[in-house]
Amino acid sequence: MDSDETFIGRQPILDRNENVVGFELLFRSGDCPEANVTDVTQASISVLLNFLGNQDMQERIGLKKKGFLNVGMDLLMSDMIELIPKDRMVVELLETIEIDHTVIARCRALKAMGFHLALDDFVYDPVYDPLLDLVDIVKIDLLEIAPSDVQETVARLSQYPVTLLAEKVEGPSQYEDAQTMGFALFQGYYLARPTNISGKRVNPASLALG
Repeated sequence: MDSDETFIGRQPILDRNENVVGFELLFRSGDCPEANVTDVTQASISVLLNFLGNQDMQERIGLKKKGFLNVGMDLLMSDMIELIPKDRMVVELLETIEIDHTVIARCRALKAMGFHLALDDFVYDPVYDPLLDLVDIVKIDLLEIAPSDVQETVARLSQYPVTLLAEKVEGPSQYEDAQTMGFALFQGYYLARPTNISGKRVNPASLALG
């Protein structure tokens, strides 16, 4: 592998008409189909910097498509999050983030700046209620939650102005059920597996907030 070459994984996100509307951007340590992540924050920063520094990557992802970037607690609270292009990317809050007043205030501030927010691997808990008025997209893992609980969660979320995304759609029956339940967006191996795109490795010193 060329030492000057870097990779980002991308998995398509489709709408109800099976049009690609975005991609989840995934860390890749090389040209391999799986991630090797030991530090979530560094993985997300690597994806972000390489995306920002590679016009060819941006074009291959699709300039009119949204990129979904996984964000943990450290990156969420860091000034570096302001590097994220608000018109191109969605801040996908990982389920490992512990929701408290500080996190809610941070998300409210990001929303006021114009960022788009998503909740990843959502399992309902009342602690999320203040965030549900702020986030744009809620992702529900169909493999992690029983179908009856998915239906209950969808019904509960209907009172909030959120778009529902079904992830881990692994077969036709899951896809049909998710459509029937009211999901608007879909992601999973049944629809499309992640693929890798490459570009020139970025020197972080060449990028600056502006």
